[in-house]
Amino acid sequence: MTSTSPHQQPLACLLPKVATAIEAVKNAHAPLAKALSSIASGRPAYERAALQAILYDWARRRVFCECVLNELVAHRPPQACANILEASISLLVSGAYPAFTIVNEAVKAVRFSGKTSRYDGLTNAVLRRASRELNSLTAKLETNPTVKFNTPLWWFRKVRESQPERALDILLLQQKRPPMTLRVNQRRCSTDDYIKQLDSHDIQARKIAPNAVVLSHPIPVVEIPGFCEGIVSIQDAGAQLAAHLLPIRSGMRVLDACAAPGGKTCHLLEMHSNIDLTAFDIDATRCRMIRENLDRLKLSAKVLAVNASNPKDWPQAARFGAILLDAPCTASGTVRRNPDVPWSRRPSDISSLCLEQRRILEVSWGHLEPNGHLLYCTCSIFPEEGPAQMDAFVRRHPDAELVPFPGAPGGMLTLLPRDCDPVPSEDAFGLCGPHDGFFYALLRKTPD
Repeated sequence: MTSTSPHQQPLACLLPKVATAIEAVKNAHAPLAKALSSIASGRPAYERAALQAILYDWARRRVFCECVLNELVAHRPPQACANILEASISLLVSGAYPAFTIVNEAVKAVRFSGKTSRYDGLTNAVLRRASRELNSLTAKLETNPTVKFNTPLWWFRKVRESQPERALDILLLQQKRPPMTLRVNQRRCSTDDYIKQLDSHDIQARKIAPNAVVLSHPIPVVEIPGFCEGIVSIQDAGAQLAAHLLPIRSGMRVLDACAAPGGKTCHLLEMHSNIDLTAFDIDATRCRMIRENLDRLKLSAKVLAVNASNPKDWPQAARFGAILLDAPCTASGTVRRNPDVPWSRRPSDISSLCLEQRRILEVSWGHLEPNGHLLYCTCSIFPEEGPAQMDAFVRRHPDAELVPFPGAPGGMLTLLPRDCDPVPSEDAFGLCGPHDGFFYALLRKTPD
């Protein structure tokens, strides 16, 4: 049994912790990652992995779990018990444990606490019935798109409006677990040689892009061969395109304008050893994350806490030959990885984020040298944050031209979320595997 198996920690011990995190997400509106951190801090890697699997799987089907519980009880039990029941219903759906194990361990978990101990009989009855009636409950409840796709109705409509041909695939995909994709540091090791290293550790993986390797099964970060030594980093294959698309010459001054946690910053430095790179982020704590990534990979960059949308925050004389702008966005292309995104957003967030993107674009453009390139990207599938934003920018700026790149003759690319294909097919970037959703546009500043 591998160290990633959730069976290494009794489920009865995990469920109350997950219930606490669910409470934080529902009542305190805590981000899912923060809720996980609060229950997993200081715990062994295998326990953190088990807690994350249960919590995030619940988040991917939270509406369904709540509706099933409402169907099976006349009166909802106290929140602590209800949260254990919802997490257990999610486990019944996932099949991560045998049904009888889920029932027995959930009953034990309820008995552990004085607040819920008298609900052990209810827990037993509800979960046994849920196990028996899961198929019929699914058929009944999933006639509602909010239940079927685990999104608020406005988000469902927005995805359908934005990507009508692929909406169903995208909405279904966001309920699955994301792949674990690694970026191989080509300074230290070739991608093919790294796959051989994984094979020597009995870890199955395949190459899906020039620097990208996807693992057949996720494992704790500390168990990834070469991670601590800086040979690999965790980064989605779609996100890895950024460093390949931005034209950079030796000796050039380069800016990563919204850099945290530093994945793209580090990738740029791995690919270009002789550049002067500056990384901005608005948050000082997140700047520390960038520095930690740089230190692990033994790379060097100037990291500054800067609000990129505020002209007064920028170093006044700063001019750059190339700028990477990974702008703040709805993250609608990464719901599979961040299942709380549809619930943490409001419809009005789209317009406010677009305004923030516009501000950063305007300030960044003023610090780009003539003939320099700016690569604009978001992890969004909504047109307002991608093509519409670029069209409006080019109309405002006669000195801005879109530059074609492989797969994007018009200089813009919407990369929609994709799962593993039955028969991998390589695209213009050599990408032949799963990835999140992204938008890329490459701009050149024409001389006066």
